[in-house]
Amino acid sequence: MVALDPYTETNGATVVVPGSHTWGAEPVPQASDAIPVVMPRGSLVYFIGTLWHGGGQNRSDAERRALTVQYCQPWLRQLENHFIAVDWEKLPQIPKQIVDMMGYQVGSPFIGFVDGVSPRKAVERRLQGREDEKRAKRNKL
Repeated sequence: MVALDPYTETNGATVVVPGSHTWGAEPVPQASDAIPVVMPRGSLVYFIGTLWHGGGQNRSDAERRALTVQYCQPWLRQLENHFIAVDWEKLPQIPKQIVDMMGYQVGSPFIGFVDGVSPRKAVERRLQGREDEKRAKRNKL
């Protein structure tokens, strides 16, 4: 994570539970186990995803902005599920290369397809189905 604004205890600095990446499924840490990553603007903190971490509570009147740098091969299970996080109807507004990187392409060999086609084609079919249903309802009126 790159701090675009300073990370302070007051403005919701990312919190981590040191050593938690070695625990496995147990124990589940308590909020009191977490410590804030305090750092000036432009600093970077790097940790593996199995470290317990999260956003701290922002008790200030200002934003605490950050840039998270993450990447998974599109054919692997994603860290963040972009299929749910990004509204399907917005996909045509996003450059194809970005949509593909979000996981809306088939990885080789045949990994990640939906009903025999790429996820993007499946979404397009479902959106078209919605439009067809709306059109049919309008025609009944």
